[in-house]
Amino acid sequence: MASATVAGAIAAAAGVFAWVRGQPYAVYYPLLLGGGIAAVVFGSLIPAARKRYAAIELRRMAAMDRV
Repeated sequence: MASATVAGAIAAAAGVFAWVRGQPYAVYYPLLLGGGIAAVVFGSLIPAARKRYAAIELRRMAAMDRV
């Protein structure tokens, strides 16, 4: 997820750079749209995923303690 967030941010930055340099709409828009969505979605899900993995690990350790 972190690498997808970074890749999205890089694509969004490339889109902004292309827009500033005067590239056509068909060049900068997909970079801005895809990169922005990827960065926001994956970036916002990282804390929830870490919390879920921690809960799963605690359940695993509790199950091993019972044995």
